[in-house]
Amino acid sequence: MTIDQSGLDVLTKQLWTLSRRRTETENLTQLLSGVGGWLKLNEAQWLNHYAARVNGSCIVEIGSYRGRSAIALAKDATVPVYCID
Repeated sequence: MTIDQSGLDVLTKQLWTLSRRRTETENLTQLLSGVGGWLKLNEAQWLNHYAARVNGSCIVEIGSYRGRSAIALAKDATVPVYCID
């Protein structure tokens, strides 16, 4: 099997993306450790993923409890995150 340069570029990009996701997951796991609450890690990852893509607005969370979801929302957000409990 041979891989041309464009195939190699795609593979390199996919590997970099996977590596970055693992690092992001580890960082989010560390941030959430010791914070009580019901939010599961996969739910926090989902919130973090989509919060990072919000632009030109803000994020408002109503009902923060202990802050697990607030951490996930704010970690990579590029807009203000307001949490109301």
